[in-house]
Formats: sequence, C-alpha cells, structure tokens
Amino acid sequence: MPKKRACWSAWNALQTPNKMTVTYWVNVLQPGAISSDDNVFVTLNAPEGSVADEAIMQNFVLDHPVLDGAALAAQKALPGLQGLGGGKVYLCGAWSGYGFH
Repeated sequence: MPKKRACWSAWNALQTPNKMTVTYWVNVLQPGAISSDDNVFVTLNAPEGSVADEAIMQNFVLDHPVLDGAALAAQKALPGLQGLGGGKVYLCGAWSGYGFH
C-alpha cells in the first residue's frame, strides 16, 4: 500500500520497469468477509522483498486461464448447463468470461 494512508484505495497499482503490481484491500472490497479488525490485502506480482515476511499470511502461485478454442466453446455452452442436476450445480470462474475472478 502507498506509504501515505490518505492515498490508499480499494485497488492500488505500482508499475516498475519489469512488472505491474496490484494490491487490493479486502476489507473495503468485501466488507464483512474478514472477521478481524486488521487490514487484509491481496497483492499480485509483489516485488521481491517488498512485503515483510511476518506480514504474509499465505503465498500462492497462480496463473490466468488460457482461452483457447475449447475454452471459448465451453463458455458458449455454459448457460445451458447452469443449475442442472439434483444438486443445482452452478459453474463459475475466470474462464467463464465474467472477469478476473
């Protein structure tokens, strides 16, 4: 997050010559999702050493979906599959065509 608290926003970006870092403030974007008064942030592509080790709750390596021909065909078929079956199953994910999450 920016050093000046007044500059904090729900989404924060930092561009360096070789990468883009994005941090989102979970407490603001998903109020009530965190049962703590502590601020919780999710950072993507953090520069090495930019977050203190003791401040890291978990660390993940994630990839974005590759939208090839099969994925695009699956996106088109998805509306006809939603809610089918006895368990009323609904499928979701970034690959479904509705954005980042």
